[in-house]
Amino acid sequence: MADSLREAVRDQLGLGRLLPLGEAKDGAWIAETAVAAALRPAAARVPGIELRSLRLTLADPEVWTDPAVTPPASALPPGPLRITAECAAVLAADRSLRDAADALRSALFEAADLAVGLEVTAVDVQVTDLLESAPPPAEEPAGLAAPVVHRVHGELHMELPLDGGRVLDTVRQLRSTESTNAAVLVTSLR
Repeated sequence: MADSLREAVRDQLGLGRLLPLGEAKDGAWIAETAVAAALRPAAARVPGIELRSLRLTLADPEVWTDPAVTPPASALPPGPLRITAECAAVLAADRSLRDAADALRSALFEAADLAVGLEVTAVDVQVTDLLESAPPPAEEPAGLAAPVVHRVHGELHMELPLDGGRVLDTVRQLRSTESTNAAVLVTSLR
């Protein structure tokens, strides 16, 4: 029993925070590491920016709703999210650091909505370092060809391809076909 508990804790720590996906009625959560996998390519397309870290939290810890299903252990409750991004930026004559930060903020807002389906109400960007030259373009990771679904202890665990459409739409479609009251947890996007 103790070994399985330790293993479960290790697995949870590897996923980062479990973030609400969609509305309370959707009964879905997504691992912070999966969100980062969807947001990093969008950040990499912003010229002169190198994303160093991403953190997602509730935008206001006092504003949340009760989920429709029992959430996974340690999951944040459904509510609007805040993204905090730390980055390095090239100091360029034709673009201010503020403009670079605004471009990153816009890219993260857009990817959070269009690629994942997160309700994000704030994106804080902190430029923590200056670069002498632009970072090389990021390589696109090889990914899954189709969703993979696992049932574990009353939860649906999903792995979704990065280019498979908006994650929230896929989760809603799965919930409608599975007819389940279990929580859906998206663990990775590849």
